[in-house]
Amino acid sequence: MYETLGSYDFIVRLLIATPLVLSIILCSYVYICYSSSLEKESYINFALPIFTILILFQSLMPVIRLLASDLDTQVRLHLPMNTIDLMLPSAVYGVLITAFFFSLIYSLNYASNRPSLAPSFTREDIDSFSLKIIYLICVLILAGLFSYLDSIYSIMNIIENPREFYKSSRVGFGHVYYLIALMLKLIFLLSLYLFKSSFTRIIIFISISVLLSFLGSKSQILSMFFIYALYIFFIEKKYFNLRMTLILVGSVGTLLLFFFLLLQRSEFSILVKILNYFDYFENFLTLFNKLDSYYLGILTLESNMYSVMPRIIFPDKPLYFGSIQLGTEIYPEQTYLNQGAPSLSFFGRGYADFGILSFVYFSLSGAISGFVIGTLSHYRTIYSFIILLAFAYNPLFTFGSDGFVIEIFNIFLSFILFLAVSIIGIISSKKAITSLTG
Repeated sequence: MYETLGSYDFIVRLLIATPLVLSIILCSYVYICYSSSLEKESYINFALPIFTILILFQSLMPVIRLLASDLDTQVRLHLPMNTIDLMLPSAVYGVLITAFFFSLIYSLNYASNRPSLAPSFTREDIDSFSLKIIYLICVLILAGLFSYLDSIYSIMNIIENPREFYKSSRVGFGHVYYLIALMLKLIFLLSLYLFKSSFTRIIIFISISVLLSFLGSKSQILSMFFIYALYIFFIEKKYFNLRMTLILVGSVGTLLLFFFLLLQRSEFSILVKILNYFDYFENFLTLFNKLDSYYLGILTLESNMYSVMPRIIFPDKPLYFGSIQLGTEIYPEQTYLNQGAPSLSFFGRGYADFGILSFVYFSLSGAISGFVIGTLSHYRTIYSFIILLAFAYNPLFTFGSDGFVIEIFNIFLSFILFLAVSIIGIISSKKAITSLTG
């Protein structure tokens, strides 16, 4: 019997990590094959966000963390010390990763090679005049949101401690938090259409990334990179070989690492600070062994229902629901003290809901995402691009949920943009006709 996970022999820890290592190898091979099979080979494509999240962040880094012996943190105190109790959830985790990613790539490849039945609004891109009007409206909305935010949460306090602001966002002003994030990312996307100079784009990218950094979440900056890279790939039809992709991802990873170290205030060493962030796998192991019964879809339903209800309008909205409710059962102290609900990995909530049937749930989720991406990839417009980002797990509009409701809201966002462009076009046409006849 071992006292802590770090006291396991290296070979034992490697054995526990083996399912993850195999899933990393298999999924990497599938990603490389898919990227090289595109009409024009490109390793930056719509499978990259989920590959980064699933393989790099939630598989590779957890393996490195698992193999680092001197890392006995609070998370590991919850883990069972029986090797068999760790091998089974490790195997389940590896199977779920592989099933989801294979389903996504297979469906994506299938849909992208068949005629599309996408709605007609994805066939027309945004015109220059409408683009400028909407850009100005977004800037004005953003200014109003910052002004309102300062009235309920001092912006100076946010600058001094962004992470605390992020942790507190879910208890009363999440609606402002997520709307600001949406406006910043939407303004950046519109900027890519407005400004063609690489220098100008980089300046805007850095400026908006700095503003997003004060939201206290590293994923917001990562999201900006994916928007930029996928825009160049999808809208401008530029392609990236493997070497260039590794350089870009490595550069952004270094930026995120610097930002992470800047925000973290602890007595741990730099290595421990970094690896402590990637506790997804160990949290899943803990969840697997602590679950007494499954929720049969209740957590998924709550995540999709309660997350869209602003607390300012629905003050009786539960404080703990969905994945956060799960956090109160696995790590009650951390969750109740509002120290940031621990991430139970990409698969935690789904497994807690459906158990072994989560294999079917995640396979189906991956297949649906891949099919939508492949179908809309035939139409290179801003409207389809917004929807594609959402189904590629990099949505413009997100609000603390990891459910399908995010995809629905981003489809709605795309349609609103289409209507706005249509209305502006009609008004400008009428004015042009009036001036000519007058």
